[in-house]
Amino acid sequence: MAKNNELTLRQKIASMLMFGFRGADVEDQGVLEIVDDIGKLGLGGVLLFGYNINFPEQLKNLTNLLLQADSRLLIAVDQEGGRVQRLSSKNGFKNFDTAKKIAASYSSEEAYSTYLNMAKTLKDYGINFNFAPCVDVDTAPPCSVIGGFERSFSDNPQTVINYSKQFIDAHKKHNIITTLKHFPGHGFAQSDTHKGLTDTTDSANTDLELKPYKDLLSDSSNTAVMTAHIINRNLDESGYPATLSKKIITGILRENFNFQGVVVTDALEMGAIRNYYSLEDVVQRAINAGNDILVFARNSASSFDSKDDDSWKATPKKIIDIIEHAVLNGIISQNRIDESYLRIMKLKNLIK
Repeated sequence: MAKNNELTLRQKIASMLMFGFRGADVEDQGVLEIVDDIGKLGLGGVLLFGYNINFPEQLKNLTNLLLQADSRLLIAVDQEGGRVQRLSSKNGFKNFDTAKKIAASYSSEEAYSTYLNMAKTLKDYGINFNFAPCVDVDTAPPCSVIGGFERSFSDNPQTVINYSKQFIDAHKKHNIITTLKHFPGHGFAQSDTHKGLTDTTDSANTDLELKPYKDLLSDSSNTAVMTAHIINRNLDESGYPATLSKKIITGILRENFNFQGVVVTDALEMGAIRNYYSLEDVVQRAINAGNDILVFARNSASSFDSKDDDSWKATPKKIIDIIEHAVLNGIISQNRIDESYLRIMKLKNLIK
């Protein structure tokens, strides 16, 4: 890796992007295209979905190829357990229980042992970034895509904290980056950000929902934070989704909570974002809000394993062009790019 001052603006921008892709076998067109983007553009990370994973040996071959293109590539999955686990019995791996079941039925020691097994599996198959744990606090009636899928450990924030610590510590043992999500809280939402506008202004319990972040981020050396696409006018009266809100990401997370680590967006094609903003506006606002890694799933993101095409037709080069143009025209500062680049490189130094 070249020294910071030797990198071009476009290379630094590329390091901030994480893309999903088509294909599973090393000779598939989508795989060859993403490998090309990694090698030629310096794409910082990739996101694997269930349709990228057929069986263990195939996954190992795929991640080996990706890491040959860049040994420090971030390779991410959503591996929570239950409904949200990309490696499962469907493709030859072990199933893990939902967060809710683990908090209800497992001791802290049993939870740690379970998550240690999960982390070792990810490590063995070349994955270094887990978009979990979900630290959203549950409520009644539950959010359809959080409590409804048993993704929350509990409606008690201290229980969420205790079991999330087991998850984080187990992954740290195997040098896997974990991700607290979905900031500033999705558990009290009464609609689904995959599909459209999700306003939690009247339903959120901010004091309750922020407690896991306040506690868990006090030691956040191997932990990133993922944003939520929820609107909460009590936190930002402008009504921007948290992902696009400087008041929420920079003001609360960076300044109030003093979090200096990597902030990663939820998939930007989700309905709560794509249905209301242009691609250019989303990219510019997400970076200026304080996000470091912009995630493009390149599917419709209307469901967890959607294979539909993304209407934005986003590609790494297209997004790099948008960001470079914004920097050269003063819409995004060069300093913001440099900040994110340095945070990402620090995170990558934890992966061994």
